[in-house]
Order: sequence, then C-alpha cells, then structure tokens
Amino acid sequence: MGGPRINRPYIETMTTTTEIEAIVRRVLQRMLASGAAPSSVTSLATVDSEAARKPADFVAITDSLITLASIPSSLDGVVELRVSKKSVVTPSVWDLLKSKNIRVVRGDHASQSGPKALADFGSSSSASSLVKSASTLGPESVVQPILIAGQSSWYSSLKRPLCPKATKLTDVAADDASALRTISAALREGHKAGVLIAMSPHNICWQAARDEKLRPIVVSDWSELNSILKEVPTNLLILSQSKWNAPSTINVIRAFSKHLRTH
Repeated sequence: MGGPRINRPYIETMTTTTEIEAIVRRVLQRMLASGAAPSSVTSLATVDSEAARKPADFVAITDSLITLASIPSSLDGVVELRVSKKSVVTPSVWDLLKSKNIRVVRGDHASQSGPKALADFGSSSSASSLVKSASTLGPESVVQPILIAGQSSWYSSLKRPLCPKATKLTDVAADDASALRTISAALREGHKAGVLIAMSPHNICWQAARDEKLRPIVVSDWSELNSILKEVPTNLLILSQSKWNAPSTINVIRAFSKHLRTH
C-alpha cells in the first residue's frame, strides 16, 4: 500500500474509446497552441473509423490457375479482381465475377490503392500477390490478335518466324487442358483468336466447345484451311501435334492472321 511505486513499462493495458478520444483532443490542442492551422489538422480517430468502415474495393491474386477456391468467401464492396498477366481464370470464376459486376485487371506488380487489398487473405506473405493496374503497364502488355499455346517438342521454334505484333507464343503448356485454359482467358482479355497445338485435338475441341466464348474447329489438312476460314466463324484453330510440324503450322498461323485482318 505505502511502498515504493514500481513502473511496469511492458504491461499492456486496455484503452477505451473515450480515453483514445481524450488523447486525440489533447494532441489537437497542443498542435493548435503551437500554431498549426485548424484546417490542416484531421482527427486520427475519425480517419481510422472511416477506413475501418470502408470495405475492400479490390482483391489481388497471382495464382497461375484461379478457381472458385482461390476467390475470397466474401466479395462485398469488391469491384476489381487483380491477377497476373499469365494467370488463367476458369469459366466458373468468370461467371461469378460477371454476376457481381467485378472487372478483371491484369498486370505484373501491385499498386495498392484500396484500403484493404486482400482483406480475406490477411497474411503478410500475401502482399506479394498484388499486381499493377493495367493502366500503368508498359508496351509489353499490348494484346496481339492471335495467341498460340501448345506443348509439342517443336513448339518453341514457332516464335522467331512469326510476327510479334500479330502473334504471341505462350510458354510450353503442361497439357492440352492447360493450353486451352490459357487461350480461353486470353480471348476474354482482348485477344481476337487462338491457335492450339494439341496432343488430342478432337477431345480438346469437344472441351473447348463447352466454353461459350470459344468457337473451335480442328484443322486436319492444309487443303481444308481456306474453306474453314471462309465458311466457319471460328476463333480457335486446333492442330494435331502429330500431324503438323513447325513450318506448316507457321503457314497456318500466317493465313489465319491474314484472314483476321481482312474480316
């Protein structure tokens, strides 16, 4: 009772809202007394309160494949989903975003403009998942008319002979389904058409036909290409990697590019 007073600097105490407001008032009074302009002084308590009430306006994810499991359980107040340039967004996610009027922005790095980016992810490690808005992207983000995806051994040899302004070659896909997902996402982001070099062309064509965005057709022979382009309103040519080689595929892509420019 009457003993010496012991300071306990490391003991945490609970501070009530009333005490916080009292502290803020004392800080404001000292600032005003020192000559600070009243208009330049903002109540920190008010700012914090408003920020706490404001919901997250965007969510950012950089998973290579974005499924419904990748999406936060609550999208209240979210108007934008930010993903990396190479992320593949599944059709079910597109349907969900469309139903909630949420737009998709692709980029390389994050530019955190919302009050609570990744509100439902919360961990410090998730900060690396934020991506830059499309409005700040450089020239490399220009959308080429045709996106090419595949997995054959000669696939990478297509890049050099093709015009980079008309075509874009993706990384070698793990399988036909992965290549299809890449093309599907690309067409939703502005690419006009795609060429898929497939191991099982007819099987992947059947899968592609289930996507309302795609109008796929298998090209089995060079002689039928002109007829297909004239008669079929396609935006996805599927070539068998066992029937086509690099030179003939390049010719198909060039003919497809010319067709797109004139129609």
